[in-house]
Amino acid sequence: MSPPRGLVLMYHRIGTPLLPEEGDYITEAEQFEEHVQVFASTGRPVLPLEALQASAIPDGALWLTFDDGRESDVVL
Repeated sequence: MSPPRGLVLMYHRIGTPLLPEEGDYITEAEQFEEHVQVFASTGRPVLPLEALQASAIPDGALWLTFDDGRESDVVL
């Protein structure tokens, strides 16, 4: 039996690029919302990072990570 497959997605910043060279590192809010809608429609379980250490991870698990911890990463 093969190990379950999951997907870890890393985002850098959510928002509008402030500098042209930031373009590849920024995900516009509308695009991020589309991503979340796609994730929700697939029924993939979105798990906390601690679950990566669990011995039983559901197939198709999904983790979203944000490097740098910017304020734009918090959606209220």
